[in-house]
Amino acid sequence: MPTHRSYNRKLAKIRRITAVEEVTKRFGAVRIDGWKALVLNDENFMPNELVLFCEVDLFVPHRNPYSKQFARWGTLQAMDGEEGWRIATQKLVYHRDSEKLKVTSQGRVFHLKHFPTIVRDFRALKLEAPTSGEASMEAFIRNTDFVDTLGIKKWESLARWSGPDPQQNPKTPSFIASAKMDRLQNCPNLFLKPKYKRYTYQQTVKLDGSAITVYFVNKDCRLFEQLPLLNNNTLALYRDSCIFDSGRVGICSSSKDIIYSVQSAQQFIDTATGLQLSKLLFKLGLNIAIQGELVGFNTRGNPYGYTNLLKKGKGKDGEDKLDDFGNGYDFFVYAIVDIDSGKRWNPKAVSKFTEE
Repeated sequence: MPTHRSYNRKLAKIRRITAVEEVTKRFGAVRIDGWKALVLNDENFMPNELVLFCEVDLFVPHRNPYSKQFARWGTLQAMDGEEGWRIATQKLVYHRDSEKLKVTSQGRVFHLKHFPTIVRDFRALKLEAPTSGEASMEAFIRNTDFVDTLGIKKWESLARWSGPDPQQNPKTPSFIASAKMDRLQNCPNLFLKPKYKRYTYQQTVKLDGSAITVYFVNKDCRLFEQLPLLNNNTLALYRDSCIFDSGRVGICSSSKDIIYSVQSAQQFIDTATGLQLSKLLFKLGLNIAIQGELVGFNTRGNPYGYTNLLKKGKGKDGEDKLDDFGNGYDFFVYAIVDIDSGKRWNPKAVSKFTEE
């Protein structure tokens, strides 16, 4: 029987499609709650249809009777000594009217008719619902996870969290939007097509530094369980300044979540903690990511002439000391991302946020 619980991430669940859109001649996208998942147009999914929705980070053993359903979209990998199909985040890049577009798919959608065991349990659960009516039944069913019924598992890999070296930092969480911005040269039609004339543009300056992202995720957020695991390798400074009862702060370079090692990354931790961003994000309590450029004395050849303010001097006792008036870096913010929706804040809101 399926697992019925009011908390914990539900990897395999019954949900109703809220919208269907055609992306390309072959692919479409469906919206379910706050998720978007790619589908094939010939699968004929319909708005308002009840479907089986499987989130990312899901593993289906090869011997599973339903493995063929997942093989079409999953990646063949191994976990716990057995091969199977992993459902991970996928990205589809396509062109429309000479414009390069991208869709991020976070999950897989199936027609219920392809899973007779789910249909059987679904009918049984309808009888268990405390009140009658379609709305009440769906509210009850939302807390049901069908992983046991399907015989599937949550994908877990040591390499995903810490790499071959247990001291190696994991990758930036997949739900954090890339800090990279499109260059003007990649938008040849920007000032030519009429549709672009109605927009207001923000002028930015490309700085020669290192991309930095500082994020906060509440414990009740559906994405909290995708954060890197805490273990014996977790930095003491991270534990002291980034972990709160209500959620966690993350400090990332362009590709790594700095949680286990500060090798070649001390400036990221020092800058974020020096600006007290951890405390600020904790007080706000919003699932957001602040993104920008870290510029300093030892980044990109120091073209801006920063001084190493952490140079050592001698104290009265003859011991080495550090100057306490800065760390030789600046954090230039250019975007704030709403983690729940994946959308960037309006530039005016970002400017106001940083000024306050």
